[in-house]
Amino acid sequence: MTICRAGIATRIALAFAVCAAGVFFTGGVSSCGGDEPYCGDGKLNPGAEECDDGNNIDTDYCTNSCRVRLPKELTIKWAFNKGAAEGFSTDSCTDMGAFNVEVSIAGPVNDMKTESCPLRQVVFEDLPNGTYVVTLNPIDFQDESIVKAPLERTIMVSDAPQEIEMIVHPDDWAHDYTGLFFFRLRWGGYDCSAALPPVAKHRLTLEVGGTPVTKLTDNGDPLDGSATGACRSVTEEFPQSAADVPFGPATFTITGYDSGDQPRFEQTFDTFVGAGLSNPELVFDVGSLYPDAGVPDAGGADAAVTDAGVPDAL
Repeated sequence: MTICRAGIATRIALAFAVCAAGVFFTGGVSSCGGDEPYCGDGKLNPGAEECDDGNNIDTDYCTNSCRVRLPKELTIKWAFNKGAAEGFSTDSCTDMGAFNVEVSIAGPVNDMKTESCPLRQVVFEDLPNGTYVVTLNPIDFQDESIVKAPLERTIMVSDAPQEIEMIVHPDDWAHDYTGLFFFRLRWGGYDCSAALPPVAKHRLTLEVGGTPVTKLTDNGDPLDGSATGACRSVTEEFPQSAADVPFGPATFTITGYDSGDQPRFEQTFDTFVGAGLSNPELVFDVGSLYPDAGVPDAGGADAAVTDAGVPDAL
């Protein structure tokens, strides 16, 4: 767009032609002889221009007034088994065997992007407004889908940027998985020896799909409730764990016994066993079977005390 070397008549004619095309000079056409910067010369003029891409295309990301135009973006994110149970965050791509994720959109325009799974998102830019169907399909190293059916979601694209998260839920996967189950136990908010009363042993019953898990913890305690094990401190360096546990929603029933083998704590929790090795550490705080133990009831100081230490009502 340089017009400095042309004659005066030619420069004026070119200047009018350029202005008519939509390119506006910030310093006026008389600046040519003095090399004064103008919008469209391809050189950024700090303080006067946000950008200068040297063209007269007003619909790109640097307008003809040398102002930055941010693209309208639709960001599609994905997560695996997110929020499957309290304390469980999400499974990794590696654990689920997902290498890439294909995301396609169908609507006023059609498009598809394939992105590496760990990046967790794809971005579509400058889509026309309208209704779109978004389809998400995790695939493995062989480009095979690893879900029963690709996930679909209908969205509206408007002028504002949007961010959509699509969650692949446990029952969406096409394959069976096993995982490493990490956990710690508290008893009414306390460690084994500090609990009221202290807990000497525990019994663990983990069920996945209604079936007791026939695995042992790293301490050798069965997870099917068939035997008790010694209470393990919640403050140990490493949590309790069990390997190759079936993947999926689970229930975990935990019973704590005092030194006389009497059950003092028991609770059943809804939980989740993630796939693979990189699962979160879950903490279960088991409630007392006698939450009012040692607390006088309405009967006052003369009330009789049961074997559990709970005063009987008069």
